[in-house]
Amino acid sequence: MARLAPAVDEWLGLGVAPERIVEVLGADLPPEGVLRSPGRLLGWRLANGKPLGAAALPRQRVVPMQSCEGCQRGFRAERPGHCRDCVTAAATPAAAA
Repeated sequence: MARLAPAVDEWLGLGVAPERIVEVLGADLPPEGVLRSPGRLLGWRLANGKPLGAAALPRQRVVPMQSCEGCQRGFRAERPGHCRDCVTAAATPAAAA
């Protein structure tokens, strides 16, 4: 765990309280026995967390996968509907024959 000390020192230098560091590093850990490398997880959290005073680790919002109602292609969107290609095709007027 000595390899984590420089990152902890950096957080302390930014004014993050030791109690807050423990809280942020220990938040939302997987169930006991599931985590194979606790030190690696803590190292990642120290490197990728943004120690801004009392701010917690940022959480990325994942946009859910949808199946296009037109072509069944998978795409990410908040609501079901059509993929970009199907929306573009529907908005483009058909060529005059």
